[in-house]
Amino acid sequence: MEEQLKKIRSLLDDELITSEEYNSLRNDILSGEKSLNLTKLEEQTTDKSNVTKLSSARQFNWKIFMSLGIIALVVIIVVSILIIHNNNINDKRDFAQQITNETNYTVKYVASRDAFEYFASGDWQTELTENVEEYASNDEVSTSFIKGWRSTVITSFQARSQERQGKGSRFEIMNPENEKRTLLVIKNGKVIQDTFADITYDYNN
Repeated sequence: MEEQLKKIRSLLDDELITSEEYNSLRNDILSGEKSLNLTKLEEQTTDKSNVTKLSSARQFNWKIFMSLGIIALVVIIVVSILIIHNNNINDKRDFAQQITNETNYTVKYVASRDAFEYFASGDWQTELTENVEEYASNDEVSTSFIKGWRSTVITSFQARSQERQGKGSRFEIMNPENEKRTLLVIKNGKVIQDTFADITYDYNN
């Protein structure tokens, strides 16, 4: 009897039987009403244990599968975003080269600032430099310059900034006297900065 009680206690401690099953078996042993076949009981509890372990293993494998699936999905999303981002940058650089080929500016796209920097070239660089110097010393520019600046330069920049490759980016004319400063900044068709905004001009003449 003692041996039988120890065995069923061991089964309870190993969680191979429930408290209710333990109490029922213990009562049977103590009352002597029933001969307990411990070998068969151990086989049953072993089977139960194996089923529990198999179920736990399946749940663990399912969790691993789900985790790997989520990680794979995140990787795909991140890679897709990076590809789209790189393609967008390449499109903007191509756009900058196109503008350089079509205008009297050398244009550089700066991805870190999402900005198209315009550097005047040729005769336009000379005219721009002269008027920047005149404005710096006398707060004046030539009539022909301010007319062209407002009717042609600003409007063309506004149009460029609304093209597909230019949306959301800054379009800047760099100061030929100090290329770290800007003379004009436009974004999405709106003038953000115009160095010569205070110059008056009679549009009727």
